Amino acid sequence: MAPPIYFFPSVTDKEMVSNGKLSSTFLDRFSLSLVLADLGSVAEDAFLSPISTATGPGGHAGVLLCALPTNGAKPERLGYYPDLQDWTEEEANGQLLWVGVDKEQPLRAKDLMRKTVIRGYTCELPGGTWSIPVIRNYDGDTTLPKSWRWDCNGQVTETVQATYRELWDDFAAVVDLYFSEDEDSQGVLALSPNDAMLRSAQVLGVNYRFGRIEQNLMGVIGSETWMTILTCAVDLPTFQDVFEAIQQRKQKKRGDGIDPAVKDELPNTSHGPPDASPATSQAEAS
Repeated sequence: MAPPIYFFPSVTDKEMVSNGKLSSTFLDRFSLSLVLADLGSVAEDAFLSPISTATGPGGHAGVLLCALPTNGAKPERLGYYPDLQDWTEEEANGQLLWVGVDKEQPLRAKDLMRKTVIRGYTCELPGGTWSIPVIRNYDGDTTLPKSWRWDCNGQVTETVQATYRELWDDFAAVVDLYFSEDEDSQGVLALSPNDAMLRSAQVLGVNYRFGRIEQNLMGVIGSETWMTILTCAVDLPTFQDVFEAIQQRKQKKRGDGIDPAVKDELPNTSHGPPDASPATSQAEAS
């Protein structure tokens, strides 16, 4: 296991920590507050090491930070080892930082996994096997966690938990692109590279400490992978399976084959990996 190591120049560890946890205000300066949002106690979840002299990456003093793997495995090298690590200079919000990866242990999906992994599909992408949650499907269902409440009539109502609600709302538009019945619609192909990158990174960021920096290091999202990621995020494989099952039943009744006009209504997109399948049954409808 070899997670990335972040180096923040010209800061102290006291600036980074508040009440034993990483300061979200500090992380916001480097656009890392969402990426590292699941870190709890610094003492348990992170490696923090000050470099007090100008001997760190870029010839700076500062602080090294590594989010420790959630499986408890300790990385072989925690610290600054310039001969054994590749260090890349990055800029976020006008702030410079460096990110190091081990030369002998390339960065993998499992190195970025969060404490809580939301069920969905598994896909082989650059960096290994990734778990892709269903953000929102054709019927408005999701595998994202939901909160339950009793209403005044004693009936249970459920809503997507607040942490994920903005993401769930955002993906209504992605679902529309996949399942639009507008004949003039270009469907998901209407997504620009910027939008495809953003939505794909949002999906991977649910289960992984993944953002712009991690994408630039690993190249997970690209022209051959973004559609696979979004296809799973809107549960298109299940929709296709149900569609084909219905058509087979109709074929048996008619005896004259699947209606081409109906089949053409299916969005023209990738099925994703052949073995992609929900890890568990779908969540109940919202």
